[in-house]
Amino acid sequence: DFEACVAALLAAEGYRVVLTCASGDGGADVIAVGPKTCLAVQVKHARAGGQVGAEAVRDVLAGLDTYRGRLGGTWSG
Repeated sequence: DFEACVAALLAAEGYRVVLTCASGDGGADVIAVGPKTCLAVQVKHARAGGQVGAEAVRDVLAGLDTYRGRLGGTWSG
C-alpha cells in the first residue's frame, strides 16, 4: 500500500521506520527516525495536483505530539 511505499523510500534514505496501525495511529502513518530528527508522516493518496485538507494537517500536528516528533508533514501522491 501507499504507506509502505513511503516507509520504504524513507528507509532507503537511512531512516529507521515504523508503520503505525491503520486506525488509532495517533495522527501519523509512518514514524521515521534519523540520527538528528524524528519524522511523523501522514500519508494521503490523492489525484495528481490534488491538495490535502485541513484534517491531514491536524493529524500531522497530533502525530508530532503523540510521537514527540520534531518535523511533521504530509506525503501525498
